[in-house]
Amino acid sequence: MPVVSPTTLGPTSRTARPAARSRRAPSAPVDAARIERALQVVAALVVENPAYLPIFERLEAELVAAQAKDAAIDRARALLLRGRQQAERSLGASPASALLDTAEPEDGPEP
Repeated sequence: MPVVSPTTLGPTSRTARPAARSRRAPSAPVDAARIERALQVVAALVVENPAYLPIFERLEAELVAAQAKDAAIDRARALLLRGRQQAERSLGASPASALLDTAEPEDGPEP
């Protein structure tokens, strides 16, 4: 039996060209709403054919993870907002006065 080297494989070798997947346009970000829509579609498939059940279960797990991520981001935003509000109170400045303090003088910026 002849020995076949990677260079003799021709255009069917793994390094010959990029995968077709890399030529696609970027897809929409995967968020909880998109996963929920996918779950609806796959649920209908599962009812017709239980072979789709592993996909349904995977989507359920992905939905839980996406919701947990969203909740953590919301908590981080709330924490930052509380920190800013506390800093403003400790300085005795209101949010409106803080904006006024950063405004340019009426006669324009200094040279």
